Amino acid sequence: MKLILAFIIFIFSSIILNAQQIKVKYKYVRSPIVTIYENLYINKKGNVISIQDSLISNSRNSNNLNPNGSANLESKALYFISDLNIITQKDFVYLDIIGENTYFVYDQNVPRPNWKIDYKNSKTFAGFLCYKAEAVFRGSKIIAYFSKEIPYSSGPYKFFGLPGLILDVRVEGKDYDLWKVESVDLDNKEQINFKPKLNQYNKIQMKDFVNLKDEDGAKFQKKLQKVTPMGSTRTSIVPSNRFGVETKYEWE
Repeated sequence: MKLILAFIIFIFSSIILNAQQIKVKYKYVRSPIVTIYENLYINKKGNVISIQDSLISNSRNSNNLNPNGSANLESKALYFISDLNIITQKDFVYLDIIGENTYFVYDQNVPRPNWKIDYKNSKTFAGFLCYKAEAVFRGSKIIAYFSKEIPYSSGPYKFFGLPGLILDVRVEGKDYDLWKVESVDLDNKEQINFKPKLNQYNKIQMKDFVNLKDEDGAKFQKKLQKVTPMGSTRTSIVPSNRFGVETKYEWE
């Protein structure tokens, strides 16, 4: 039975690898008040682009991402661009926002997570058999489900390094910072520019961008303290309490 299943997966995977382009649509729960769609595209040349767009829900009075993780989306799409042909580490270029400024960020040599795969733990997502994997990625414990039926070592955001496409991934113990597959199109016909021109944005290296985010968080904390009533609990925003998936970087 195992040999038959392996043969079926091999044949199905071969068909997928011959596809010109695939598209995976994820629902990305970014914070308790913001949910968006993220569309992942992979073409036959090994180009990968993930586009965060299409706001589903938002708080009533938000324009940009606040350092406390509250809403931050305008109609502007955010791109995460990479390639498939890097195994132990990966380079990403992507767009991100601090306040009203959009940055073109170079995140180089992102280490491959040290995934621990549990083939005894499986689920089905969007009709694909998926296996559980766990790892620590930049300070957060991650739980992912990947499918060997879609033989691309990729996933949403900056997740990669498993022997199949990641269809569900989340930070353990949280009901946000998670990506859930909504649909998989194995023969996508959309015209996608995998190398969009982003030169109009502020170019910045990842370390410098992280420093800017931390400084912005400190400014937000000071504003918060000014408006917090005396006697109320005041929480601090410090690098060890960064919001989002990436809370501690490999250089720290």
